[in-house]
Amino acid sequence: MKSVIFIASMIFLALLFPINVGAQKGWKTFTVEDEFSFQYPSNWNVQERENRFTSIDARLDYRNNDVQMTFEGSPVGLANTDEEMLQALKSYVENKDNGNVFESGIDKQMNNNKTAPYVIGTFSAKSLFGLPLNAVDLVTAVNLPNNGQVIVQYIANENNFDKYLPKVKQIVSSISSTNSTG
Repeated sequence: MKSVIFIASMIFLALLFPINVGAQKGWKTFTVEDEFSFQYPSNWNVQERENRFTSIDARLDYRNNDVQMTFEGSPVGLANTDEEMLQALKSYVENKDNGNVFESGIDKQMNNNKTAPYVIGTFSAKSLFGLPLNAVDLVTAVNLPNNGQVIVQYIANENNFDKYLPKVKQIVSSISSTNSTG
């Protein structure tokens, strides 16, 4: 009888004080003051902007740089239309060493009830020993409700890109405005 009362008490307490779902799954929130925030897995490393000379607001990586993401916010959109932004993202990928656009689009991804132009491309990089590395780059523009924008870049080697892509998509879809007008 005591065990039944104990179990019933535990169920009652669990219903009364639910565990935060984000904490349950091991996610944290990073906020760029007065601009935007995003959620990321708690076992990933986030680094704030290091100095006033960089436009990168945050850098996120996992393990031994198997995954690298950068977040760059702007209070206004960097292009007038999604099509202009898509062309700028394509040019960015194509200007990398052996850069090649693999996939691109405007309406495949939505964030904050707005379209998010994106480009997936491949490029070459060199290891510390000068050996060639084949990398994949996803660059997307997340439009915020206050007309601001966050440019997100995800880079991984060809073998890891698809492995981490579902988590990256969760991170990108969690981006939201922290501006009181947004």
